[in-house]
Amino acid sequence: MRNTLLRRAKGEKVIFLDDDNVLTPIAFLTYLKHMGCEMLIARIDTTRAFDQPFLPVDLPGKSLVRQGNIDPLCLCLSRELVCVRCRGWESKAGYEADFLNILHFGVGHALCKRRVTSSESMMRVMVLTPKDVTFVRSN
Repeated sequence: MRNTLLRRAKGEKVIFLDDDNVLTPIAFLTYLKHMGCEMLIARIDTTRAFDQPFLPVDLPGKSLVRQGNIDPLCLCLSRELVCVRCRGWESKAGYEADFLNILHFGVGHALCKRRVTSSESMMRVMVLTPKDVTFVRSN
């Protein structure tokens, strides 16, 4: 389903939303401030869905990108990164598919960086602070 929708997407950015998720009023303003990023990892309010109030959780000594710590709702991605360089969403691996796709988007771009020399082609990743909560997850 995601790949079908990705093929139909025409904008520069991709945000994955389910039918029971809500954009906060500042979500698009937050993304507009950081349009130069190819992978924007935003904070989301998960108090209605999980015991943890926000994702991602930044723990000392642990990678921010780890299984269960970044929900697809946390991401605003460039369409070119997802659809062209990484060739869409991989559905295999069941529960781990989201995490593996996040890694895939980063790894796919790292491979691209080895082939190009322009600094404009380098991936820009930004992690927003807790005050920049962009989504509410309610399931």
